[in-house]
Amino acid sequence: MALTYEGQYLRLRITGDEESFPTLLDISSFLYDVNLLYEFLRLSLDPAHEGFTFSQYAFYRRGRPLSEVEQLHIQSLKLGSPIDVVTVVAVIGGAIGAFAGLVAIIQNLHNAPLNRRKLAAEVEKLERENRASSREEILRAFEDLEGLGRRLGVRESEHSVQGIARRLASSPVRIKGIDVEVVTSQELERRNSDESRGTNEL
Repeated sequence: MALTYEGQYLRLRITGDEESFPTLLDISSFLYDVNLLYEFLRLSLDPAHEGFTFSQYAFYRRGRPLSEVEQLHIQSLKLGSPIDVVTVVAVIGGAIGAFAGLVAIIQNLHNAPLNRRKLAAEVEKLERENRASSREEILRAFEDLEGLGRRLGVRESEHSVQGIARRLASSPVRIKGIDVEVVTSQELERRNSDESRGTNEL
């Protein structure tokens, strides 16, 4: 499926560390929980979804009313040892806050290294296109777990988010690396085209 939004995207690369021959359930549960954590954060922090009420139905596959452009998309997925997954999301609405919250929680759970200097450079790209948020505000969102907890408490979603985080913390897949980048839709399409052409030439 082609990307439908033309503009900036946030790209998150997660590198895992797991034992040889992990179960399919281990891997699928890990991917499910990463996505679920992002979607709960998006519904909690995006003003466009302030009317959403969290209940047990939010855990159902179609229980979270996010449009396609608000969802995480897979750019690449390497199911090996280690697992390597690259996801992208369009920078619209509350994407930055939810994305930053996801990174902050993952980093806290697994003490995964995050290159702060590179992150600051990427945030400068965001600031040029998103004047409503300053560079300092965006950077703070990537580490302000206390502030994130308060906002989740107001939305009555903190308990659910903590439950998902606990599952990720106990997952056999341990996150050993995270990397954040800001790219344009043109860059994503160009890279996808180059990779497809390389595959066809093999």
